[in-house]
Amino acid sequence: MKTMVKVLIALVVIVAAVVAGTLFYVDTLAKKAIEYGGTEALGVATRLDKISLSFMGGKADLNRLEIANPQGFASPQFFVLGEGRVAVSPGSLLEDTIVIPDIRLAHIRMNLEQKGKSNNIEPLLARARAASGGTGDQSSTGKADEAGKKLVVDRFVIEDVQVAAQLAFLGESSKVNLVLPRIELKNLGRDKGGMTMPELIQTVIQTLLDAAARSSADLSPQL
Repeated sequence: MKTMVKVLIALVVIVAAVVAGTLFYVDTLAKKAIEYGGTEALGVATRLDKISLSFMGGKADLNRLEIANPQGFASPQFFVLGEGRVAVSPGSLLEDTIVIPDIRLAHIRMNLEQKGKSNNIEPLLARARAASGGTGDQSSTGKADEAGKKLVVDRFVIEDVQVAAQLAFLGESSKVNLVLPRIELKNLGRDKGGMTMPELIQTVIQTLLDAAARSSADLSPQL
């Protein structure tokens, strides 16, 4: 009997240690998951300074997310996010589709570059389309049905966005600086039972690019 009690106590201690370790390192694990997911979705280095998770509140706060430029372009970063907050419905975390009531991204800086007919946008979007199961080379991203859990985002707010565009076309070059209006998207993925992370990333980037195009007639039609 005493031996059984000792075994049970040992098991409780081991389980407690595993749970405590998971909670202690969960921010680090989430940080690595975001960096890996962004890199796989876009094909360029993705780096996150910090993420803070609150399981009880179902929230995550991000600080300084950087997405690198494709090779061959001047700026080291294509996209920099100053801060972000994501609220998740905890009950959906174990389901196939995760429900996200609210996402807020702020203090965004984007660098758009065009050299002739090539630009730094298409390689990123092509990789994102391939990762989400669209047209494109899927050899480096795997099959579409391996993309993982799907997401439904009820509200997505993007604010304080500045875009620096460097355009070189037909022997002429120009620089355009844009400040985009506040963007609010609703019910992303709701009508089709959710979207994958690459699809969500592609949607956000395309929305920002569309807002940039509407904000300035100086942007090249090719860009």
